Amino acid sequence: VRAAHAASVLDLVTEVAPAFITTARRAAFSRLEPELDNIREALHWTHANEPAQHVRLVGLLWWFWFSTRHWVEAHRWLAGALELPAAAQPSLERAALLFAYGALASLRGQVPTAEPALQEAAALAGRLGDERLEAYALNYLGMVYGQEARVEAREYSGRAEKWFRAHNDLYGLRLALLLMGIAERAAGNAAAAMEMTREAVGIARRFGKDRELAIALQNLAYMLVGDEDYAAARDVVIESLQALHRDPK
Repeated sequence: VRAAHAASVLDLVTEVAPAFITTARRAAFSRLEPELDNIREALHWTHANEPAQHVRLVGLLWWFWFSTRHWVEAHRWLAGALELPAAAQPSLERAALLFAYGALASLRGQVPTAEPALQEAAALAGRLGDERLEAYALNYLGMVYGQEARVEAREYSGRAEKWFRAHNDLYGLRLALLLMGIAERAAGNAAAAMEMTREAVGIARRFGKDRELAIALQNLAYMLVGDEDYAAARDVVIESLQALHRDPK
């Protein structure tokens, strides 16, 4: 019975996971959030009894955890999954776990943890032909290096930006442009930084979700403050707050 239950949960998560970072994410979340207790039960059971299934399930859940802010729980499952022998093989499942583990660490400012995980994730995904996962890992490496104002931030997010643009991945493209803008600003290239950030805001508007728009607007306000255009920055901050109020996720 538990094996069948775990398989059913994995099927559900596999079905909805592609929508987690698309405009259809709210519908995807609405299907998973009522199932949280079942998901946790399946995670516990598969960890003890079906480790390969567990590794896949944990990797698939990353963007759900990211958006619903279950970050502490996410870290616990990701760290535990990476310790399993089933996660040791150089597979796309391992790459997905490493990306999620590294992305979470980067969001928490844990550079020494994030960098090696994301480097391995990008290399493994590239070697195994998952260009999308490689691009996302490269982009989060841009975030990692940007936190330390290192020039590599422009290189890694720039490589990711090319893939996102070629494949019309607006979610990834918006973030890449924001990260590249921050890196350009740190390097003293204010005009290039503003251009990239304004494009990111435009991409966010095209994407059509308020959370992504709010984040892009926050970055634009930062750029405007740096240019001492405080009136424009105030208007942008107000719009960002309004967007967050409409879509708190």
